[in-house]
Amino acid sequence: MKKTLVACALALSFVTCGGSKARDPRYPARSEGCAVKSYAAEPTIAVDDLGMVEVDCEGAPKCGRKLLDEVCRVGGDVVWGLGENPVSSLKMKGHAAHSANKGFAPRAKGCDVKVFRDAPTVATENIGPVSATCAQDVPDAECLRTLQDETCELGGDVVWGVGAPVAAGTKKVLSGRAAHTK
Repeated sequence: MKKTLVACALALSFVTCGGSKARDPRYPARSEGCAVKSYAAEPTIAVDDLGMVEVDCEGAPKCGRKLLDEVCRVGGDVVWGLGENPVSSLKMKGHAAHSANKGFAPRAKGCDVKVFRDAPTVATENIGPVSATCAQDVPDAECLRTLQDETCELGGDVVWGVGAPVAAGTKKVLSGRAAHTK
């Protein structure tokens, strides 16, 4: 009996884990609510493919956001192929991807990131949008650090266009544009 249970457990782990694609180490998981660019068909920008993502929509409000959060979880900032989803489907899927990195290696959380409310005062190369979703009781300085850490993950050392946090239900969102000094 024990041998049968062990064999079943091994078979189940092979079926559920055997086909999974390893995450791309260049693109670590991003926080829920991160910015994701969406395309109905193939993207018009260069991307690194991260594989398919799928979510169950049955009884789930805001299924589209649920799919975007799954893209964030796998380290993506792009989802494409959304036009392939049937309107009445109980599942939603798409191709998770990350905009092709322009050679900026991810930096460790806590890295030095200069913050600009408006356009940066130094020459930069834009990387892309970043956002941080924080609980309302999290101090703004901590939420800003989360935004800076998102910038670090993309290889940036500048975040600009950063305004005051915006209320979003029970959370607050801080956003900006990640860049790298030239």
